[in-house]
Amino acid sequence: MLNLKKIGFAVFLFFAAWAAPFAQICPVNIDFESGTFDGWKCYTGSVINNGGVHQFVLNEEPGPIVGRHTIIPSFLSELDYYGGFSTNSPNASGYSIKLGNDLGGGEGEAISYEFTIPANRDTFSLIYYYAVVFQDPNHEEYEQPRMEIEINNVTDNSIIPCASFTFIPFGTGLPGFFESPVPANNSAVWCKDWTPVTINLNGNAGKTIRLTFRTGDCTFRRHFGYAYIDVDTDCSGEFLGASYCPEDAEVTISAPFGFQDYVWFNSDMSRQIGTGPTLTISPPPATGTTVNVRLTPYDGYGCPQTLTTRLINNLLAQANAGKDTVSCNLGAVRIGSAPRHGLEYRWSPEAGLSNPQSSNPFASPLVTTNYIVTAQSPGGGCFDSDTVRVIASNLGNSMQVLGRPQYCIESNDSAVLQVEDALVIRWYKNNQLIPTAISNRYKALETGDYNAFLQDQYGCSATTPMQVINISSLPKAIFSLDSNRQCLVGNRFSFSNSSTNVLGTMQYRWDFGGTGFSTSVNPVYTFPVAGQLNVKLIVRTNDVCADSLNVPVTIDQNPIPLFDANAICVGLPFLSNNLTDENIGSPIHYAWIMDGSPFTTQRNPPATTFNVPGTHEVMLNVYSDQCPLPVQTLTKTFQVEEQSAGKRYPIAFALRDFPLPVEARKIGVTARWLPSSQLSDANIYSPVFRGTSDRQYTITLVTQGGCTTVDTLLVQIVEKAEIMVPTAFTPNGDGLNDFLRPVPLGVKEIRYFKVFNRWGQLVYDSRAANPLWDGTVKGMKQASQSYIWMAEGVSISGEIITRKGTSVLIR
Repeated sequence: MLNLKKIGFAVFLFFAAWAAPFAQICPVNIDFESGTFDGWKCYTGSVINNGGVHQFVLNEEPGPIVGRHTIIPSFLSELDYYGGFSTNSPNASGYSIKLGNDLGGGEGEAISYEFTIPANRDTFSLIYYYAVVFQDPNHEEYEQPRMEIEINNVTDNSIIPCASFTFIPFGTGLPGFFESPVPANNSAVWCKDWTPVTINLNGNAGKTIRLTFRTGDCTFRRHFGYAYIDVDTDCSGEFLGASYCPEDAEVTISAPFGFQDYVWFNSDMSRQIGTGPTLTISPPPATGTTVNVRLTPYDGYGCPQTLTTRLINNLLAQANAGKDTVSCNLGAVRIGSAPRHGLEYRWSPEAGLSNPQSSNPFASPLVTTNYIVTAQSPGGGCFDSDTVRVIASNLGNSMQVLGRPQYCIESNDSAVLQVEDALVIRWYKNNQLIPTAISNRYKALETGDYNAFLQDQYGCSATTPMQVINISSLPKAIFSLDSNRQCLVGNRFSFSNSSTNVLGTMQYRWDFGGTGFSTSVNPVYTFPVAGQLNVKLIVRTNDVCADSLNVPVTIDQNPIPLFDANAICVGLPFLSNNLTDENIGSPIHYAWIMDGSPFTTQRNPPATTFNVPGTHEVMLNVYSDQCPLPVQTLTKTFQVEEQSAGKRYPIAFALRDFPLPVEARKIGVTARWLPSSQLSDANIYSPVFRGTSDRQYTITLVTQGGCTTVDTLLVQIVEKAEIMVPTAFTPNGDGLNDFLRPVPLGVKEIRYFKVFNRWGQLVYDSRAANPLWDGTVKGMKQASQSYIWMAEGVSISGEIITRKGTSVLIR
């Protein structure tokens, strides 16, 4: 059993017609042989997941929808992109259809056909063929793409179950699938080749039957489904087995193809006479002999059926190649005539034919060709030939331009259009007929879109592509502007265009010195840069008729204020460095303002000293002689920093020759440790100490404004890690011994510090890095007495240290 985990979806559906004398009772165009959907209803819509049930939501359309209901002539037969099978049916019919597409999107399509079995026809049967291809979404069953084939007895409101199916990618369990070598959007595609399904409608005389075929994408709107359908009908219980010539040595009978088993019987079903899709009888039996064949479909693919054929020895081989005809510009034309059962056909030559073994193929020869068709009995007893002439009229639609398609009237050029000679030639300008132009050459004297219509003696016609002819005069570029010189800040140049020409529409392109472009007639432009630039106007009436004009403009640079204003420490001189560019070709004037008061007009202001910290504002206004307005201003603020007092850090205890991180206050922008010995880096805020002896360090911290602070730190060497706690403390707020705290010696982390009263009650519990008990519980001062403490920490070597003891609270 094939595992149908993966599938993408196409359907090839085929109704085989196997009846001889009763074919006329089948509905009109159920086989699509009119090349239309006449008699069929077309539907489009979508598929949805309706509470765990797959549902089609379809609406009837007035006719076929492009891209979803498509007629495919047999002479345009191709191979399906995924399945590799032909897009046309295998029975040499003229047309098939395509239902749906491979775009996905949650689409659904359907076609249906209703007909009534004649009241006097108790024997009525159909055979249809299908093939399916599914894109594999690996969804739930109700979400998967699918095909539904439904055969309804409308009169009795019932479904014919053995001929009705629902196919889904995963879970159908149907055999015969193969994986396509072509995936779709990284999903595997599974295909099933043509398979027949029989519909036994015997005993339903006078009943109305409806055939419905639906295709749907997955309800997630990503995976697609489409179908090919070809119908060739015969609605009796008989099929055309063989007619044969009286001179034939044998007769071969062919049953409908594609079934699992074939068993042949004599006329009264009393004796089995063969198996397989064909039966050969030698010598041929008497004319009028009937033979029966019992067809067994593949499991789950239709209703078992027994069909009858009548053998008649009245076959006369008569070939009919049809009337001589014309193929216009490689267009396909039908030749020959309808096939006669029991005859084999072959055409010569084969070049340009859709099927050289068909009785009525399509012909599209490259050159005029005489085709000969030979009709022959398979038994070899009779044959006949006939000839048809197919004239190949390949009327070209090319057009040459002798001269130039674009030119200036001053150049004395011309544009002559030329096409091939033909019986009828009509020239058009801008889709309007030029009444007097009937030769194969036409001289275009005006601008326009030209083409020609050609027709030959066979009635074949062609229309040339459109040729654009542009005839213009040489224009003169002229423009002026309101001012040739402006300052950069606020510049706005207005251009007045007075260019002229005699013939043709002028087009403009302005180039503003490479800084910008415009196609306006009279542009207004602001230049983004200063300097001397050329403005260029190019005027065109076509690609070859053009003139240009260059006009220089000057954009003066405004002075742009630029200075620094850095932070400064109290008592140090504040100096502002003026960075304004003076290389602008004009003297610059300065005006400094400090905290809202005019300060100086010098380029660089004098030094200023501030005695208190705070924030101050300094402003610089600049202008030049050539651009006095607008005055350009830049304002900055700077900070006067306060000097910080030095600080002595708590003693840091380090294990001998073991790394200990030490840290300075994060003030200022630089830190320097002295001496630098036994430190990983003496110029950072957090170096690592590693030594064997005590060391006193001074840390110089300098701010951006130059304020200097000197802190000190003593690092003492201990032989082992320890947690020390004072034996008494006095929480009276005098700043001396106000807290009970653990003192870590060579300990990098205090995990917890707990204090209990003499009754064992917990009065303090801290897991902070620097625990401090102030002698209170919930804000209440505790009595003077002895307290038990417990502490745990991790030494800088990773050792866990646990200690406990007693301390006295003294008030």
